[in-house]
Amino acid sequence: MAARDSVAIIIVTYNSRGDIDACLRSIVGHTAPFPTTITVVDNQSTDGTAGYVRDQWSPSVRVIEAGGNLGFARANNVGIRAGHHALLLLLNSDTVVDVLPSKPGS
Repeated sequence: MAARDSVAIIIVTYNSRGDIDACLRSIVGHTAPFPTTITVVDNQSTDGTAGYVRDQWSPSVRVIEAGGNLGFARANNVGIRAGHHALLLLLNSDTVVDVLPSKPGS
């Protein structure tokens, strides 16, 4: 089998504790056959988002604390620069990805 390109999924959060769990549940463990890293960049949330993700989702999800509210675009750039991947997916923290069957009719 040929090697697959790696995928980086970057999710920017700001006070997203109410949304991030459903988002991560929809993607963690559902990215095969692609080697995937999932990074949450937290824009200095005051609701405990960064700590929650670290406590509940490590080591499957990497958390980067931005050190301030950098805004959506700059925070995505922090996540992008944190790794080297062939493919990028910038995902909003309130997104829930539907898992599709691997074969039609499954």
